[in-house]
Amino acid sequence: MFKNVLIALLGVSLILMGLAYLQSEKGRNYLVEQLRQATGPAGPTGTATPPPTTAPAPPNNTSQPPAGQAPGAPASGDTTATAEPPKPLDEATLRAEVGKYAALFKSRVVRFWSIPSGSSPDLMCLLKIELQPDGKVQNVSINQSSGDEAFDHSAVAAVKKAAPFPLPDNPEAAAKFKSFKFSFKSNPGG
Repeated sequence: MFKNVLIALLGVSLILMGLAYLQSEKGRNYLVEQLRQATGPAGPTGTATPPPTTAPAPPNNTSQPPAGQAPGAPASGDTTATAEPPKPLDEATLRAEVGKYAALFKSRVVRFWSIPSGSSPDLMCLLKIELQPDGKVQNVSINQSSGDEAFDHSAVAAVKKAAPFPLPDNPEAAAKFKSFKFSFKSNPGG
């Protein structure tokens, strides 16, 4: 009885996780892409091909391998599918994607930045920032000093505290965040 309840709870939790994924932006994008691939440019074809995946085919569930096959070897017909490479973005879409994540970067850093008291209202420093593929800071250095050491160091500290940063899923857009320059102004409106 307990085992059946546990299995039912596991099934319900898997369904809920699937629904949560489909409600996420990434899940919706996946569904849209799969629908577009299934229907093709000329409309529905009547048959849908399964989506490409990087996951290996399910293992052979028999307790004994077929005759002549070594234990642990994939069953005949088992293959590993490869995902299609991402399509390159047109220039306008790439700019929009990079702009979106640059705004996210800026808003996150600003939340963690404390301008030192007594700083001049017209300071500006330029940092060179290098991010890892997971959004963590690999390196941050002062490319152009404001002339106020405390101000410069507060900018460096803000970047380090704000990490890790969200990065675009598209590799072409994400590459723009591998190494870039970012300016800090004591009077952002001026």
